[in-house]
Amino acid sequence: VLSEHAYFVGDSGSGKTSLGLLPLLIHLIRGHGSADGGLTPPAPIVVLDIKGDPALFHTVREEALARGQEFLFFTPEKGRASHYFNPFESFSTRNRTALELCGLM
Repeated sequence: VLSEHAYFVGDSGSGKTSLGLLPLLIHLIRGHGSADGGLTPPAPIVVLDIKGDPALFHTVREEALARGQEFLFFTPEKGRASHYFNPFESFSTRNRTALELCGLM
């Protein structure tokens, strides 16, 4: 079911984040049983939260830390703690043609 995109739609304040997105993220972070009886290995997850919901931020952070996953976050807000993010870092010319680089831009 989770091999494709998900789309949550609803009015403002209808619970898209708390009732739809957050339970899904918790499930993905915690993992599920694997064939050897353990848990699936932690998978990288990227969350883009344009509104900056504190409940979403802290829940995802706590779940990741409880699972032993690294939790990195970025904010463009001046004076706020943030991890370093350089969007151009992956524009390596060794592995891409000029046409591919133009497409990325």
